[in-house]
Amino acid sequence: MGDPVGDPSPAKPGNEAPRPPAVVCPFCGSDDTERLGLFGSTSLTSQYHCRSCRSAFEQVKWGTRPWP
Repeated sequence: MGDPVGDPSPAKPGNEAPRPPAVVCPFCGSDDTERLGLFGSTSLTSQYHCRSCRSAFEQVKWGTRPWP
């Protein structure tokens, strides 16, 4: 018989959710960044901190594409 309905099964290898792309620091180019806040000075931006150069910056959440 199978698992009862609602019983979560353990995650299988290869079924992990895709990770969002790393946010790159606009000052030093490092991808060693962390999100500090979901909202920045406006609801359209998020606050980030670069662990490499220790700079704080904001990035637009929606409609952004990596720089060429």
